[in-house]
Amino acid sequence: MGKKTTSNPEVKKARADWDINPTWTTTFCNLCVEQIQAGNRTKGVGFSTKGWFNLVTKFCDEIGQNYDKDQLKSRWDVLKGD
Repeated sequence: MGKKTTSNPEVKKARADWDINPTWTTTFCNLCVEQIQAGNRTKGVGFSTKGWFNLVTKFCDEIGQNYDKDQLKSRWDVLKGD
């Protein structure tokens, strides 16, 4: 079985809409650079648990939306491909 993302299976997560405000991508990239410079990365190309926690917390505080790690990870993967 896969991981549960919420304790209530009835609750569906809204799709992250990055087009609402174009500055969100810039904010996300700046916060990613901040975590990289702080050394919060794994040996691969991802972030450590602490890095993701900091990234999600700071991003949500700055933009006022409640995006979770999976949504930000998806954006990270899309931006890597671009």
